[in-house]
Amino acid sequence: MMESNPITPRLLTLKQAAVYLGCCEKTIHNLEKAGKLRVVRTGGFVRVDTTDIEAFIMAAKGEGL
Repeated sequence: MMESNPITPRLLTLKQAAVYLGCCEKTIHNLEKAGKLRVVRTGGFVRVDTTDIEAFIMAAKGEGL
């Protein structure tokens, strides 16, 4: 029997990032524009690195980057 090994993506779409943070996509755009959340632009796509999301969360909790 073949085992399933799901891969968790490191780069999330804006929609996935919004779900991860429990907000809407517009909030992700606003955070990026304000310089609070970095995004990755590649091949015409915009993605959010999960490590940047975690850094944003830590900063929002007052624990710095």
